[in-house]
Amino acid sequence: MLYPALTVFGVSLFLLANAVADASFGSWTNSAPNLRMEWTPIPVNVHVDAISDSNTTLDTYDLLFLGMNQVGKENSTIAGSLQLARINAKYDGAIDRLLEEATNFTIGDKTAIMTYNTASGQKPQTLIIIHVGATAADARKVGTDLARTIQGGKKAKSCAILLPNQKSTREASAYVTEMTTALWVGLYKDKRFKSIKDDTDDAGNVNTIDLIVPDGNYDRETIRNAIANGRTHSAAVYLSKDIVNAPHNVLNSVSLVDTAQRLNKMYKRTLRCQILDQEECQRRGMGAYLGVARGSETPAQFIHITYRPPKSTYWSKSAPKLRRLGIIGKGLLFDTGGYNIKTSMMELMKFDCGGAAAVLGAVRAIAELEPRGVEVHFVIAACENMINERAMVPGDILTASNGKTIEVVNTDAEGRLTMADALVYVDQELDCDEILELSTLTGACMISLGTSIAGLWTNNDQLAVRLLESSARTGEKIWRMPMEADYRDALKSKVADLKNLGARYGGAIHAALFLQEFVEGDKPFAHVDMGALRGAPMGLSLYLE
Repeated sequence: MLYPALTVFGVSLFLLANAVADASFGSWTNSAPNLRMEWTPIPVNVHVDAISDSNTTLDTYDLLFLGMNQVGKENSTIAGSLQLARINAKYDGAIDRLLEEATNFTIGDKTAIMTYNTASGQKPQTLIIIHVGATAADARKVGTDLARTIQGGKKAKSCAILLPNQKSTREASAYVTEMTTALWVGLYKDKRFKSIKDDTDDAGNVNTIDLIVPDGNYDRETIRNAIANGRTHSAAVYLSKDIVNAPHNVLNSVSLVDTAQRLNKMYKRTLRCQILDQEECQRRGMGAYLGVARGSETPAQFIHITYRPPKSTYWSKSAPKLRRLGIIGKGLLFDTGGYNIKTSMMELMKFDCGGAAAVLGAVRAIAELEPRGVEVHFVIAACENMINERAMVPGDILTASNGKTIEVVNTDAEGRLTMADALVYVDQELDCDEILELSTLTGACMISLGTSIAGLWTNNDQLAVRLLESSARTGEKIWRMPMEADYRDALKSKVADLKNLGARYGGAIHAALFLQEFVEGDKPFAHVDMGALRGAPMGLSLYLE
């Protein structure tokens, strides 16, 4: 049975869908849950382009950023730009003076080095010398700071960024993708739930952002492609942020399915979406997942999205074999803790779907970028951990789809129960070659690593190296943690195969060991625990890498 046939309290969700689909702020009613979550679009009023130095007139812009790789007057881009030389003369050597001051300036972690405001009515209105650096981290910081500066501008409608020389077009392309991604993400504003919208646009009054590339150094179309890739990545981040920001009366298992199906419609060429309802999950024996879902108003929705490269033969029985990757995200749309109810900060538990948010963001980006040679299976066991007369209670014994029985000693250790069946599905039914799983799983991980580093658990050294290298490239920090086999004893139960919670100390390790029980043999499997890294959404860039 598929999603349109679902009923809640005897009311067809299919019949109700049209009533809320066009609402700017849909919410539940007394009759039925909300069926659709609005998406925040990338600001359409802002145009970003790449233009060569010789094909533009810099004094037509209101705001001009002058990029430097290093502090000092002898900077190749600034010194070699004829356009900039003309502006320097126009303002009686103002740029020379700024560069002279910047020579002895200690950059530290600052992007903006020197700012010069011109006379009223002249263009550019403001000149800002910025340190752009050359690394991906530098690019992300520049993009973030540019967004902040643009949003703070009251009168500027156009801005240009004069880029310095990179060593190669490839390096410049990678830099521009990172920078424009950070720029667009920095412009993100979630206005979906305000009855009175902000008067200001996301980018202030700016409607034109041009990247001025040095003549003869880069292929402009390559830079434009890099900008497009940055926009693609940003759209994925916007979707992920929308998911973790949405309150529970807007986002539930059914409205999350709607988001998955909308992605499938957008990218029919490469995506296939399958939704397993409660009956199909029960037929597969997913007792751990369904045990958590029993207390929800909305029924369990097991989401499986498949990406295959854009080649028709990949969908046929004679298709060439592709490397098959399974990616799982924890999809708890709200977590009360169940009968082991949370006693504080429950209002933040809409963030417990951070893993699912990263997964669906990755779906959007990967479907747009169309990587070759890999088949990706994205899986989310979506539900809520709520309290009612049907909800699981401490002491219940659940049976997972691989036959293992689990004693529920704490209903607030529910995420690992949902992912147990998701892991079995990806491992045994889909037979993926590698499995990556991401979740806001334990507070213990946050106690160990703080609020900006996620924990990585895997027994596969090669997979660990690749993930750590991806972490270094993307800036999404992870740290490899031990899979201490001796700690497995803490999960032993007197009445079942396993308990869903170990001892007080080493809780994050116990959780990783629990999940490992649902992946057979030595198949490469990695668990990333992002603790309570709320609203990042951490893991999206890691998945894309």
